[in-house]
Order: sequence, then C-alpha cells, then structure tokens
Amino acid sequence: MIGFLSVLLYSAFTKADERTVLSWTRSADSCGKDDLSIPNGFSRMLWAYDKGKGVPSAPNKAAYHKERGTKSVALRGKVQVPELEEGLEYFDVGMDNLHVSGTAMDDPDGDNRTSYICTGFEIPEKYRDGTKWHIVKVEAIVEPKNYQKMHHIIMYECNHIKDSSLTHIGQCYNKNMPEDLAGCNAVSPIVGVYAIGGEPWYHPKEAGYPLGKLSGRGIYRGIMEFHYDNYNQKPFVDSSKMRYWVTKNLRQHDIGVLMIGSVFGLQIPAGEKEYEVQTRCPGTTTDGSEACISDDVIGKEGITITHSFMHMHTVGLSGVANVVNPDGSHKAQIIEEPYYDFNMQNWLELRKPYQLVPGDSIDVRCTFNTENRNKTVTGGLSTSEEMCLGFFQYWPARDFHMCIMYDLDKDGNITDITPDGRKQTHCMTNDHVDGLKSRPVEAFNMDYIPQPEIECDPVEPPQGENSVALSHGFQNVEEVEDFLATYEHSVQLHDTFTLYYNDNEEDKTVDFAVDVATDGWVGMGHSMTGDMAGGDIVMGWVLESGEVHLDDRFAPTHGIPRVDAVQSIWKARGTKIDHNGQIVGRQELSQKTCKKRDHQTEAQFRAKCPKITDRKECRNVGCRFKGKKCQAKKPKCKKIALDHCCKFPGCDYDDEKKCGGVFNKKAWQQV
Repeated sequence: MIGFLSVLLYSAFTKADERTVLSWTRSADSCGKDDLSIPNGFSRMLWAYDKGKGVPSAPNKAAYHKERGTKSVALRGKVQVPELEEGLEYFDVGMDNLHVSGTAMDDPDGDNRTSYICTGFEIPEKYRDGTKWHIVKVEAIVEPKNYQKMHHIIMYECNHIKDSSLTHIGQCYNKNMPEDLAGCNAVSPIVGVYAIGGEPWYHPKEAGYPLGKLSGRGIYRGIMEFHYDNYNQKPFVDSSKMRYWVTKNLRQHDIGVLMIGSVFGLQIPAGEKEYEVQTRCPGTTTDGSEACISDDVIGKEGITITHSFMHMHTVGLSGVANVVNPDGSHKAQIIEEPYYDFNMQNWLELRKPYQLVPGDSIDVRCTFNTENRNKTVTGGLSTSEEMCLGFFQYWPARDFHMCIMYDLDKDGNITDITPDGRKQTHCMTNDHVDGLKSRPVEAFNMDYIPQPEIECDPVEPPQGENSVALSHGFQNVEEVEDFLATYEHSVQLHDTFTLYYNDNEEDKTVDFAVDVATDGWVGMGHSMTGDMAGGDIVMGWVLESGEVHLDDRFAPTHGIPRVDAVQSIWKARGTKIDHNGQIVGRQELSQKTCKKRDHQTEAQFRAKCPKITDRKECRNVGCRFKGKKCQAKKPKCKKIALDHCCKFPGCDYDDEKKCGGVFNKKAWQQV
C-alpha cells in the first residue's frame, strides 16, 4: 500500500506492434471550466485509443473506440522510498488455508458480502529476546485469486493477550470472541495496515515501529483483522499475510499511527449528490477541560506528521483533513483526496511534514454521493455501509493513537452525526503500564472558517514555450526507449497503454508521456469520478508524414472532447513507429531539407485559411484566428508548425528542430 518503488515498466506489447508515443507538460494547478487540477494524491486517470481505423480526418472526427478504461494513479504525493540498508530480515504473519464461507458473517441478511475474521498472533521467538528492532517496511502478500475480495488487513498491537487467544480464529465483532482480543480490536495502536489497491508501506528514514518483548513501547503480540468482501457469495480459501521487514539498526525515532474520524452513527441520506460529514479531534475546549490534542497527550513539542490517507467505502466521493486554529480558522491542510477511489487506497507523503502542536484541532471531512442509493446509508463495518476516517503516520511515537466520534459510555452506537458534526469525541491512548484509556471530550465547538477561495484559471504555457505540437525528432526506436527511460515513474494503464510521468515539485508541473500500441488517435486525462463526462483530456495522433496533432481538451459529455480555448499544455511532441520498428515520417532535421517545389503560393495560402475552423490548426499553418474566423496574415517562421515549415520560402528547419528563418514574401509571391 503506502509507499511506492519507482520501477520503469516497459510496454507489454512487442516490437511488431505499431506504436504511438506522445508527450507533454502541464501545470498541476491549472483549473477552471476546462481544466482539473492535479492533487497531491490520487487522480482518476482515463485512457482510450482507436485501433485499426487510422487517424482522424479532422480534430472533431475521431472514430468511436472500444479500447478505453480508467485507473487511479498517484501523479503527485507518491511516497519517496528511503534507501534500505542491506541485511534486512522479514517475517510473515497471517492464517494458512482459511476457509471463508459463501454466507457472510457480518451481513447475512443484507448484501451478504462482509466477513470480519480475527486471530491472535505472536512474533517469531527470535525477536522476543528483549532486543529492540525497528519495523521499516510493511507489505501485504495477498493471494492473487482473492485480490478483489480482500478489502483490508489491519494488525493491532495487543501485548497483554493470553496464550489461549493466540490460536483463536473467528468472527471479530461477536460475543464469542475472547475478551482480551475484543478489547484490543479496532482500538489498539495500528502496526500494519493494507487496503484494496495498496502497495508496500515504507516508514520514513527518521523512524521505525518498535518490535520486541520490551519493557517500554514495542510489539510482540497482537490481533489481525481480515475484512473480506465476498462479492459473488462463493466459498473460497485464503492464505494472505502481512510481511514485516525489520532491522537492528535503530532509527532516530519510534513511529506512531493516529486514526481520526467516525464510523458508527453516520447517517447519510439517499439521493444526495454531495453530502458532507465533519468530524473533529479537538485541541481546545470551551470550559478549560482537557482536550485530545494537548501537551499531556502529544508532548509540548508536538508530533511530526509525514504521511496520511483517507478511508471511506463505496459512496465516498472525496475527503480532506485540515488543521484548525482555536478560533475555528483554517491553519493548514494535511491531505486532500478530491478524487477518492475505494479500490485504490494508499499512504500519501506530505509535500512537507507538518508539525502538529498542542492546541491544534484536526478536522476530517468526507463527502459522499448517494444518488444511486434508495435508503439512508449508515455507518458500519460492511462495504455497503460507510466510514469517514483519516490515518496519519507521525514521529516521535506517543501513546495517542485514536480520536473517534462515538459514545463508549452508552452502547458504542450513535445516531446523530450530521453535516454540522457531533459534539463528542473520544481520545484513545495506550499506556504501557495502565493499558488502554479513553478520554471523552464534549465541550468544544465545531466552527470552521475556510480559507478564501482563490480564483481558478487555466495555466497557459510559460514564457518561451507554446502548445504547438512537433515531432520528437527521433531517428530510431532506441532513441524512443532512451527518452521514456528519463521519466521517474511509470504505470501500465492497460496491457497496451503505458503512462510515464515526472512530478516536478519545484515549478508544480507534471511531465507526461504515453506509449500506446496503435497507429490511430490516443487520449488520456483525468476526471473526478473516473467517468469520461467532466474529464480533462489530452488527445492526439501522428500522421504518416510525421505531422503531430496534440490538443488539450475537455469532455462535457460522452462525445468527442472539445478543444480548450486556452491550451494548458506545452512541450507537446509525438512519434509514430510502424510494425517494422521504423520511425514514421522521419526526417534528418539537422539538414536543410526544404525544397522549392514544397512551397505553396500566396493564393493557395489565402484560399485555405478561411476554410479552417480549428483555432490551433489555423495558427500552425501560418494563419491567424481573429474573432471566430481563421484569416490570412503575413506568416512568421517561428510560429509555424514544423510540418508546414517548408511551405513558406525563407523558412526552414533550424538546429533546434523548430521552424526558423525569415519569411521571404517576395519569393513567395513569385512562386
């Protein structure tokens, strides 16, 4: 889950396939009516291409496509994998050959999908000799055949459980569960966590989770919770596990995990497009009583939050966690996931670690869409119910690990969490002498004063750049592969569609490249929900001449995306490779290649301009777009697209593989 190893993934298709490679750069902050910003988190990526029908005859003539899909990708916020020392050891914890019934344990009369199964465990004897180790990496070993059924695995620290509980396997939330296990589940410190779509979780280089049978903080016994979503209600066998990588070379700090939000008591009405729930972990109170985020809980110096992620179920739309001042004003944002995806939940690294200090409050807000539900969605454990939770990894570790809105003094179930929030929170601590403690806090307000909204506009190409699409100028396939290898991250959106990208923090831009097994058009972008409608899309293709078309577009419907009035991409380039592995339309651009016979006449030029309806095409061929019409004007070589350069006397390819020179009007008139 939660940590990413950047490995270059070369395309799965063979050299015999025709390929189209497109690349461009855009701002992460570009937005407005035609653009969506790229968050520090996951984006719902859309991909599509046409195969076998050739390139479009015009920008608005793209053929219908069957090759399409969506996948969530962390374009920004990927965990930077720390360099791990040699000689790490690991051990696995889990259950072998667990039989999961086709009848769900936790909702047999509902959707009949959800089963929570728990077991006790003890770390291997080698690590129980009193020596302190640090856990530095956690990964889930999920059986591939059960990937879609494994909703999550959570491992809680629970050192005081009895020997007899180590072999218990059964329903988690059940009266038959041993009392010592029941007292730890879902309330003790989290040691490891995986949710569907997750990747390995790397702890920051400054900290690790303490392991060993120690007098102070450290885990040697615990409880594991497996949540299965048996969507087809068929029995199956599972041996999924959690793997813990450990080292004796202790890091500077011990690490802790804090969970904030609410589960039981959520009441989300049916038919809502955007229904917001607010929860708060208070740092101050109105009557002077102890709050949750106080100096006796997190220390006078506070704690440093480095990673976080949001957790909801299937109607979760977006989530955000903000730090709030005592007067209710916004102080900082920890995480925002505007395009939440239930099937892709990972730790995300903060752009800059946040120092949480006593007196700060943390709001976790979740927005839900219940337009497809016909009854109220309640908070609960099953996938068809909902949760609103934020997880935060921090150092140095404190006893503080949970801040949840629910009433333990009554029956553990509440019914009145509203968009305005609930006026009671329980702070959970785990004292290594006195055990688990809960501090109920009621006297605090839920006021929140957001930051003023900043006007959002599309970001145009920076000075010296433009959105004109040109050829990469590659001479062979080896140069293509070398170019793709310069990208730091890559992911296969499909077997035939590979995305490469760089997250440039310095100027808040993202570089993109796609390598697709097609000789037709290619489209890629992102939307809030993964649906094409509302998508911010880049679409392009390469002609047999090598001429490149690449546009920034927006899809208001499921039709052909319209070309944006403001093109918010630059460094737009393209290449096509034929089935023989040759660059299509390759030209020796370093040489003077324009011939007199290539030139068009002034009459041809002036007759062509009014027939062009596309703004970008008008500019690329030397015309100008004025009002709503394409008109003839005296061309300027440097503004002409590379593929049209030779049509104008005096213009030619320069050494930088652009159209250059000085337009020769007299020679043009004499052609």
